[in-house]
Amino acid sequence: MSKILVNELAHTNNTSALTVDSTGRILTPARPAFHARLTSGSTEGKTGTLVFNTEDFDIGGNYDTSNGRFTAPIAGIYYFAFDGLVAGDTGGAALASGTNAMVSFIKNGSEGTFSTRSYNYMTGGTQYNTMNRIDCIQLAANDYVQVKVIAQYIYVDATNLYGPTFQGFLLG
Repeated sequence: MSKILVNELAHTNNTSALTVDSTGRILTPARPAFHARLTSGSTEGKTGTLVFNTEDFDIGGNYDTSNGRFTAPIAGIYYFAFDGLVAGDTGGAALASGTNAMVSFIKNGSEGTFSTRSYNYMTGGTQYNTMNRIDCIQLAANDYVQVKVIAQYIYVDATNLYGPTFQGFLLG
């Protein structure tokens, strides 16, 4: 049996691509990844294409807080997730019973059928329910992905405790 012993793999320009720690855990410090939140100074309901204006991290600098786009630096399969509370109007009121809401990932500005699958149908009393959207999307280099609220609104509060999030990373 052969064994390769290595602590780090790097590009010829000395950029670290992969490290192995002393317990054997593999780390990929240059893997594109981001986590962004939508914050506001007031309580409101947002619809249309969302612009998440606060980044918690952005490895590679591929998420743009000015337009809400994650732009793929290289071709590959990317994992994306969205989480937010559904609202019933621009004032941020709770969604009414029996009403549906829809959120989609938009690739290159198009609402293709590949990603218009997430919706939330409310039954029972008026309430703030959580909308989650998760998908793996194949992207070419320079393709971009955004979050779009297609039906109803997403709740953003003035304290920024309940703001929606958009996050993703390169799977490979």
